Amino acid sequence: MLLKIFLFIYVGLMLIPVYANSGLVDVEADKIRLISDKNIMELVGNVKLKYQDLVLKGDKAVYNNTQKFIKIENSILVKGKLRVECKKLFFYIDDNLVKAEKIQKIKYKNIFGKAQEADYNIDSKEIILTGKAHVKQGVDEFYSDKIIIYLEKGKIKALGKTKVTFTLEKLKR
Repeated sequence: MLLKIFLFIYVGLMLIPVYANSGLVDVEADKIRLISDKNIMELVGNVKLKYQDLVLKGDKAVYNNTQKFIKIENSILVKGKLRVECKKLFFYIDDNLVKAEKIQKIKYKNIFGKAQEADYNIDSKEIILTGKAHVKQGVDEFYSDKIIIYLEKGKIKALGKTKVTFTLEKLKR
């Protein structure tokens, strides 16, 4: 599919709508550079991408039209009540998949977490944390090699070597 680009300039801020297979991606940044021979777009300063109800922000981004992904540095992902802050994020638009590295914070309702890496499948609404994964839900905490957060169900599953800290509540009869 050909990349369709329209360029609008608003008082020093650039906005470029980019068409993906399943919708429009609005791209904003202080500076945008198109490198047509490499089929990429570089975005620098106050980068903001909107795709459906997903918002990605960062300091710097590169859109690679050949490999169909966006790489964002010092990033924040927001989708509804989900917020992910990380050092590096890759958004594979056509696959509805986000891969994050060096996650500083994940927040979803009463679930908080961090890990070295995470894969967020937008369609299945699951986040898979790997590498020193740590998740806290209320007073319960999970430390594991791999933790899956099922966003829609509000459930957490820890795999591999796991440490869990939790409180026992009295059962009501």
